Amino acid sequence: MGAVTRLFVAVVTVIVFSFPCLSQSPRKPPPNGKSSSRQPSQLVVVETIKIPSEPAEGFSAAQPLRCDADGNFYLRVQTEVEPAIRKFDNKGIQQVLFSPSSIPDIKVAFATYFSIDTEGEIRQLVGESFTDWYVITYKSNGTYKAKTRLQLGFRFRPFQLAAFPSGELLVSGVRYDDDPNVHVKLPFTAIVSVHGTLLKQVLLKDDETMSQVAAGGPAIVPEGRRFGNSAIEGGAMEAAADGNVYMMRRLSPAIVHAISPGGEVVKQFRIDPGDADFQPVSMQIAGYRIAVLFFRSHARSQTLPEDVVVKVVDLEGHDLATYDHVGKSGMGIALVCYSPVRERFTFLTTTENFLGFAAAEPR
Repeated sequence: MGAVTRLFVAVVTVIVFSFPCLSQSPRKPPPNGKSSSRQPSQLVVVETIKIPSEPAEGFSAAQPLRCDADGNFYLRVQTEVEPAIRKFDNKGIQQVLFSPSSIPDIKVAFATYFSIDTEGEIRQLVGESFTDWYVITYKSNGTYKAKTRLQLGFRFRPFQLAAFPSGELLVSGVRYDDDPNVHVKLPFTAIVSVHGTLLKQVLLKDDETMSQVAAGGPAIVPEGRRFGNSAIEGGAMEAAADGNVYMMRRLSPAIVHAISPGGEVVKQFRIDPGDADFQPVSMQIAGYRIAVLFFRSHARSQTLPEDVVVKVVDLEGHDLATYDHVGKSGMGIALVCYSPVRERFTFLTTTENFLGFAAAEPR
């Protein structure tokens, strides 16, 4: 099995680049909220950069994968190597290392989801145990700025976070039930203060639905597992240009909630890949658009191009574009950046077992 196929199947390691990715550049929504949906088309790699100094095995393709308005890319190092985030410029050269291991008074067991604000500061979920979590804030140059212990008043594990302009956070995860017979972990979504305390729990209509689905089958707790909630664990969260945070549940169709700084659910919509076998893998928000990559999992040992689809919608959920057969030309399924200005997508890929950057455009 080749390097690209291994990445494709395992969704492991690599970054893709070669163009300034304007993920934060605003692009106004269509007039009157109307969309410009069109028939499915395909993405073609238009530029690839090889980085022979970076072995692919050292990186993680687990979400989130991010870029910023200056064309920089952010990805996590494999935990067994170092629990850190590395920032690469648009030439593929590392610029900054964000490392929680250097922070005093924290014993890092987990370093997981992170978000980037408009100033380039990074906030990351760091756990000392499954139930003891901090939000670590780094300055844009990688310098440690602050740590905040999450104190929500119940036992929990966070999986995603995003920051509002005020500095308050939206955090989503699962609550731990004291009943050992309860294997489905119930979701929570909360607005958290800059001091880590609970300000408001956000109630979502689909939370109860997920619990009912989980009780009836393996849609939420995958077959072979005794606990968890994959709709939450595999979800995504990112702030958008309209001031809201958009949170995606890993369901098919994907469910997206727009949550205001006040903790109100101001919008809810579905992004439908057209086939229930496709599950959302990642979400990128660029200005007033959202790109979601869907992947069809199956028992075959080799992933085929038709197993990957990218949907683009506006912030109201209106379809704008569908790209099928995304797996062509070794793009892989790790979407790290979306730029609506040039309708470009960046995927993590491997080039002879090393890190690579691939820019793709519709044709």
